[in-house]
Amino acid sequence: MPQIPISAQPRGTGKLRKSQMNNLEKLKSQGLRSEDVLGTIGPFKIFLGSLEALLGPFELPDEVMDALFYIISRSQPGTEPINSQAMRLILEGSSRARSTYFFKKNLKGASAVFGPYLVGECHWTLFHCNLKEGTIMYIDSLGEQPQRCSQIIENWSLFAASRGCQGPWKLINRDHDLQKDSVSCGVFSIMTTSALRPETVDTLLSKRTEKYDFCPETRRFTCPQTTLWETMVSALGADKTK
Repeated sequence: MPQIPISAQPRGTGKLRKSQMNNLEKLKSQGLRSEDVLGTIGPFKIFLGSLEALLGPFELPDEVMDALFYIISRSQPGTEPINSQAMRLILEGSSRARSTYFFKKNLKGASAVFGPYLVGECHWTLFHCNLKEGTIMYIDSLGEQPQRCSQIIENWSLFAASRGCQGPWKLINRDHDLQKDSVSCGVFSIMTTSALRPETVDTLLSKRTEKYDFCPETRRFTCPQTTLWETMVSALGADKTK
């Protein structure tokens, strides 16, 4: 595996981004291409293109979303992450999701599940279910549509029942700002995990020098994707030592 350079002490968004761009160029100078694997975070392969996407502005690919939710879940004992592919099958009512060989994790042993849900081909949203309280939270950075929320509850109920969790399930609404651009839905979904537990984002971005609050004036997160880039690279390095 190639050595992944990690910025030492970022002092500002501009300098941090420039440093990361330089690090990407170093990796490319080693002959690496976007499709080459740099390592894994949990069960998810991370490619050079994954890091390129985090320096955007680009939509975040599946493996980036799955890896970041995996990182978050490690700070939440009892919370099981569901990867984006499985989540889509579950929330869209696929009969495959209810088969015995699909998603072998034991829901009864978890207190909650969560993960990214890709709507259409390019819009990330957030799904969270508190299994103990029977509550569902669904957050869409473009605004929640009642019809979609009803469908999500119905399809989740079918899946959960196939795993021995009967419900009933109640939708919990959360007030939140809306994204104003066309690419920040992935970052929005990741950052709004703070609505689940306030310490979540602090854990995800621990020891970072940049702010990561949502700015109501600009309706954008002041945490750039470059900060999540640092989180990914750090996790890659940690996994290699296991």
